[in-house]
Amino acid sequence: VGQGGRTAPLQRGGLARKITPAQVTAQHAQRQRGQACAERDAGDAAQQPEHAGLDQYQQQTLAPGQPEHTEQRELLGTLGHADGTGAAASFNIPIGLATDSAGNLYVADSDNHTIRKIVLSTGVVTTLAGEVGMVGSADGTGAAARFDLPQGVATDNAGNLYVADTLNNTIRKIVLSTGVVTTLAGTAGTSGSADGTGAAANFNYPTSVATDNAGNLYVADTLNGTIRKIVLSTGVVTTLAGSAGTTGHADGIGAAASFESPYGIAIDDVGSLYVADTG
Repeated sequence: VGQGGRTAPLQRGGLARKITPAQVTAQHAQRQRGQACAERDAGDAAQQPEHAGLDQYQQQTLAPGQPEHTEQRELLGTLGHADGTGAAASFNIPIGLATDSAGNLYVADSDNHTIRKIVLSTGVVTTLAGEVGMVGSADGTGAAARFDLPQGVATDNAGNLYVADTLNNTIRKIVLSTGVVTTLAGTAGTSGSADGTGAAANFNYPTSVATDNAGNLYVADTLNGTIRKIVLSTGVVTTLAGSAGTTGHADGIGAAASFESPYGIAIDDVGSLYVADTG
């Protein structure tokens, strides 16, 4: 999938995994890649003529002589960066979503390199942090901050928003009341798998984040094939599950488990973490 001229990891097939508070990783739901691909290909073959295809926006193109009743999938929406109310606002490949307790929705507007805020009661959209089209890693307030393909966002109970700043290989923190952006963990421009505190820790294409009620943040560290844990009060980063550089689908405890391109994560009320293992 091309994003802003850069390439994101291929996502296909995969597993839904569960990590318990005891760090035991197990398959929560499964569909074998070969089965999924075979079913998809069979369905495509049955529904599309030989010369039909998909363009870069997944819009089905009509082959010569194709019957008029065949469904055409169109790209809905207009790419842009405008703030406004409802349909007057525009986005550019929005990916991550998170809500707060005050009735707001936050959007990782990835290819605009910004974080957007939507007041749910009115539909008013504003830009909380970052400046459209400006790629970077600078901390700062509001438009003075910079991101590089932010994808995942999550809120905590203290009025903060956390961002998986994917191509910077960092985890960012935004104080919602002020718009102040800081770097919680990782170093921009440095990929790796090191555990450590703050900038001493490294990530490799982090894509998704989730918080628990105990003051921890969890990160899907996609290209490392691991799930990371950050203690928010200290910035200490550890590897909760998986082993960097080892791909697979093995269940197990901690480093004995393996993942292949974990992309999405969510946590439940009893402390179990769920992982979309997309590879």
